[in-house]
Amino acid sequence: MSLRNTSSSYGFVARSLHWAIVLGIIAQYLLAEADDTERAGTVAMSALDWHVSIGIALLALAVVRVLWRTFDDTPVRSGRRETRNSSISCMKCTRCCSMF
Repeated sequence: MSLRNTSSSYGFVARSLHWAIVLGIIAQYLLAEADDTERAGTVAMSALDWHVSIGIALLALAVVRVLWRTFDDTPVRSGRRETRNSSISCMKCTRCCSMF
């Protein structure tokens, strides 16, 4: 597997950034749901501290991912882009029509 994207698949860097962000979001959810039973004066980080730290790391990863996508090629997926664009157009039309 190459580091950069090819015309048919995403590279190692794009996939690694993607899955790191996915795991971070799952960790964020679990930490938000966790019962924080920290005692006053403990040295260990609380769930809220971890939540904030992971959130900042996720923001940094997202910025790196956007920059990587800007400077790296995107694989071409046949037929997929047309379906996505047509479904977005359909959603916009539905929203406009529902206003009346």
